[in-house]
Amino acid sequence: MFSYDDYDIDELHEDMIFKEDVDIYGNPVKRTRKEFPWSYDPVVIFKLACFEEKDTAFYSDQVDGEFSEKEQDKAMEITGKKMFGGEFEHFSWKNPHDVEGYLSILMRRNLKVTAITEGANLETGNPYWIVYVQNAD
Repeated sequence: MFSYDDYDIDELHEDMIFKEDVDIYGNPVKRTRKEFPWSYDPVVIFKLACFEEKDTAFYSDQVDGEFSEKEQDKAMEITGKKMFGGEFEHFSWKNPHDVEGYLSILMRRNLKVTAITEGANLETGNPYWIVYVQNAD
């Protein structure tokens, strides 16, 4: 069973890389990252065996839109992690444990990240992330 404590950040990054572009259910996507680099379907970049279809999904732009910059900065300060870099959100190369802590603080409840997918916005080509969570309580 996966344990965050078993990995340092470099090992976790390598573990997160899925060799094929598959959706959250393990099916190959029609619009792959290689063939459609600016408009690909959401692909799994991290997934635990405990993922369930009923898990709550948070979209990266939803998080940015629902919480003020002050709330996000406070959550980053508490977790000691900088979740965003540059001008837009980046969840793809973050340790899922850090994402879990960050979202738990923002949502004011204990969450467990079960999967993260990445897609490309069809209008802008910018990436977005869908973080799937379960209540950890």
